Amino acid sequence: MTGSDVVLPACRMSRRRLMAVAALSVTASVTGGALATEVPDPAAPGDVTPDQWGIRQRVDETERICAMMQWASDHRRRIVWPDGGEYWLSQYSAIGPAVYADWHCAGQCTLKSLRTDTPGTNDYFIRLGGVSLAHTRLTASVEAGDSEITVASTKGAQVGQLALISTSKMIDTDHRGQARDGIVLAVDAVLSDTRLRLSAPLPFPISVGETAGKVAARPGPTQLQVKGLGLDTSMMRYRIRFTSGAAQGQIAYVVDYDPDAGILSCHPVHSTFPAAVAAGDDFIIERTADILLSAPVRARIEGLRLTRDPHRVTSPDRKTLGFVGLVLQRATQAVLRRLTVENFSDCGIRMEWCHGSDVTRIRLTGANRSFNVYDGTGYGMSVFQSSFGTYTDISGHTCRRLVDVGGTQGVSWYNRLRNLRSAGGGQSFAGEAYWPEGNLLVEVTGSHGAAAGTVYEDISGQDVSGLLNIRGLNETASGLRGWGRMDRMILIQYGGSGLVARDLRYDDGITEIGATLRRSNYEAASDWLNRRLISVIKFRTDNYGRTRLASLIGVQANGLQRCLFYGDVGKGAVENLVYGDIVVATDNATGKYPDFTLFGGQAMAGSNVVALNRPVVFNSTVFPKRKIAL
Repeated sequence: MTGSDVVLPACRMSRRRLMAVAALSVTASVTGGALATEVPDPAAPGDVTPDQWGIRQRVDETERICAMMQWASDHRRRIVWPDGGEYWLSQYSAIGPAVYADWHCAGQCTLKSLRTDTPGTNDYFIRLGGVSLAHTRLTASVEAGDSEITVASTKGAQVGQLALISTSKMIDTDHRGQARDGIVLAVDAVLSDTRLRLSAPLPFPISVGETAGKVAARPGPTQLQVKGLGLDTSMMRYRIRFTSGAAQGQIAYVVDYDPDAGILSCHPVHSTFPAAVAAGDDFIIERTADILLSAPVRARIEGLRLTRDPHRVTSPDRKTLGFVGLVLQRATQAVLRRLTVENFSDCGIRMEWCHGSDVTRIRLTGANRSFNVYDGTGYGMSVFQSSFGTYTDISGHTCRRLVDVGGTQGVSWYNRLRNLRSAGGGQSFAGEAYWPEGNLLVEVTGSHGAAAGTVYEDISGQDVSGLLNIRGLNETASGLRGWGRMDRMILIQYGGSGLVARDLRYDDGITEIGATLRRSNYEAASDWLNRRLISVIKFRTDNYGRTRLASLIGVQANGLQRCLFYGDVGKGAVENLVYGDIVVATDNATGKYPDFTLFGGQAMAGSNVVALNRPVVFNSTVFPKRKIAL
């Protein structure tokens, strides 16, 4: 097969049908019919246009548009869309070993999805994906920093393929019993029958091997007690396979290990220990790394507006699915420019197992799948198991989160997000109000557990719950700007750890320091005033990752209500924190929080919290009270 398979659930169009449509267009151009003026000659150079395929605007042209896209992919041609054009289709999907999409508009051309039925799992408007050409596995452990690996076989491997590496090791941040270490890299060289060189050094070590053991006791449904293994936690947080007893052959994933007590733990919901496991059963800890060698998608998409009618539901829950706009799967060096994506409730743009993406000047709205205050998807863009990408100049609103970074079978490593701008307000797909008019969570960006080394630069938001939600590992944030009604600037929870944050600024829009009071600035209801910034960093003190060093350097916050560091959902100590160069002004309209503190809520200062210098706290002239002394 030289091209890509096309699957269109809305019209069930096979490759044969697509070619028949193309042939019909050729016939029409010869006989003077209305279908097309001319179909490009594959041997002739030049771009492809909708006019050449007789594609009409603002009517359902699913078959012709899909035929044109498929023909252009097969023949490596660019499609040039007219500025101001509007074309309607149901869906387009191209999954194969040589998918190619070069779609260009000098201004902006609209592609509108006609799907109105109930969305299914992983529903999408446009999907471009590569396929696996070979499967192999790592046969020797590698250290972080290695780029050459030993595998079972390099048969089928070629330079430029993507290597999708997925290990059996659970991550130690927000794993949810599912997320495992892994990464996507490109094949740089085939060195021998069993050796590959990857396009970049591995940012984490991969251990390969087995450890046998015996269950000594079962203290609870999510725990097993073992003895005499002599290993640390990092070597035990892998897949466990039971080799004897009633659960023989079954597997689970170890999410934690206490070497002193000899206790293995699993997640209470996902990948749980089988109920049949009992004392005396044998097991092995399996440390593996599978590698899929995949044909990459080549995509360059510029100047398009992908849209659909707003998605509306009633009484949603976790099973209520949403629509997805553009999906890129297994793409290498993909370029997305000047795209607008509207009203795809689950996700506007999803990048899955993509490497080295270059995405800029994107507008995202209407990704609003929220089914309660805190839960949902509703990502304007999802960077999922994708690495070494650059995402810049992205703006939007009415998205539960503008850009999300995460993964499940692999980690999103070393992505850079720059100049992201979002605003609160609007409604979810159930018609419920987002913050600040309502209480539904709305954030600019952030990570799930399977994100590592992400860099966030120049992140700004107005009237949002927060700017940044950290669940990942060793991330960096600088240049955060917040305005208006906000709860916090940064939230750290569910194992998120190792954050380095600097240069943060917040302005509530009304607070001033000085002797002159201009009352025209303070005409705001008390509810507005009490939705100003409560804290700079909010910790979920029952589960954030406190074992890695975090730092907060450089804050100016005008209108901070309560504290610098706030703890929620369980009393706990904030540990391994360094902070400094902090200047804030504090006041409150109702006196609900009459005193300003360094640590507030359920957060306490741990024994290894270090202040580089003393925070400066001004008392605003808006609601005068005693001077603040910390």
